[in-house]
Amino acid sequence: MVVEDKKIKEAFYTPGGTYLNDGELELLFTIEKFFSVIEVAISQNVTNLSATYNVDYGYLEKVAINVVSKEVADNEIIHLIIDFQ
Repeated sequence: MVVEDKKIKEAFYTPGGTYLNDGELELLFTIEKFFSVIEVAISQNVTNLSATYNVDYGYLEKVAINVVSKEVADNEIIHLIIDFQ
């Protein structure tokens, strides 16, 4: 993924190397966006929130959010940040 001016400019699937189209790029999060997601989760008092940070450099490696509601018994969303450079 290439980020310029806080926007994702390009990204590709691994290991195939196929580049994502504009619609797929819209679904991706920058590190800054992940911090916003965490702030919103905290403000909404989600059932469970965990964040794992890289021990050497401090960047996010994993964000897990679990929301339990009347409509959905378990709605856990996990984001992994892999091969961050």
